[in-house]
Amino acid sequence: MTDDRKQFVASLHTAGLRATPKRLALLQLFAHTQKPLSLTDILNRMNMDESTIYRALHSLVRTNLIIRTPVGWHKEYYALADDHCHQHAIICTACGAVEYFAPATCTHLTAQALKQSHLFSRVAGHSVQIFSHCKKCTL
Repeated sequence: MTDDRKQFVASLHTAGLRATPKRLALLQLFAHTQKPLSLTDILNRMNMDESTIYRALHSLVRTNLIIRTPVGWHKEYYALADDHCHQHAIICTACGAVEYFAPATCTHLTAQALKQSHLFSRVAGHSVQIFSHCKKCTL
């Protein structure tokens, strides 16, 4: 068993999920591509039926092993959730390219949000999406 596979098995068990071959295959796909993938990309690369992929993605997103980034109303990208791929993204509104980044700190932002809020007392998580045009689309 490879180190990636051992780590994925442990992560799935920690998340309360069984380490099924299909979940492991999805996690390995993300680890080897090292970039966000659309559902179409995933369907084209995996030898699984669409409903199986949807179910596996849903469980992996729900347990924070995969990050789902909506782009507009009709497209989503998925990526492996690790230290290098936090849920902060800059997204090209022309071609849909997604790049994740790690901001210096979000402590001030979350503190300000709570200070202004009348309904919430703590932050359980957050995501930041910045929309722009990538360098390729601005040429």
